Amino acid sequence: GIHSYDSVLIDVKKFTNAGATIVDIGGQSTRPGSHIIPLEEEISRVIPAIKYLLKTYPDILISIDTFRSEVAEQAVKAGASLVN
Repeated sequence: GIHSYDSVLIDVKKFTNAGATIVDIGGQSTRPGSHIIPLEEEISRVIPAIKYLLKTYPDILISIDTFRSEVAEQAVKAGASLVN
């Protein structure tokens, strides 16, 4: 679902406290049959989230969950380490 940055930070804190070193971020559902959002909307969801997370958790590895090469490319430029 859609989350605020504050709720994402709370979740990431829980994950890192439990030992997680990678966080997977996606701007839209990739399940079969899900509604496809416009490219620009997906980018506007994930890029600010990646930058925000890396400010708070600079050592966390971020994986971008997308089927679009444009989103993956911009996510890596923003600091994502992996493409899922």
